[in-house]
Amino acid sequence: MKLKLRLYRKDCTLFGWVEYQDSKLRAEKDEDKILARNSKFTISSYHSPSLGYDELFVKGSCETRDDNMFLYIYSSIDEAINIANHIKSLVKEINSVDSSWDDDIERIL
Repeated sequence: MKLKLRLYRKDCTLFGWVEYQDSKLRAEKDEDKILARNSKFTISSYHSPSLGYDELFVKGSCETRDDNMFLYIYSSIDEAINIANHIKSLVKEINSVDSSWDDDIERIL
């Protein structure tokens, strides 16, 4: 496993944190390292964990912020669920494992 997230949804809000991240996935100073991307969403490493409309940043060059929680409020519950599904799919791609993504992301939806 290269990346493990805790991802939760409460109404329109997605939030969580990085449980585990392989050091090879971490961006160096002033680097934006794209880890996985599809037509709607990107998972990258840059500075510290944060969630935006269409991008999740995982642990990056600022190690003192590794435990930061990420959060974003979407305009609808359906949109939040859709983005959560994109995140799950991309984490599975990053891990490149045939096992269930439920092992890689613990969630309450």
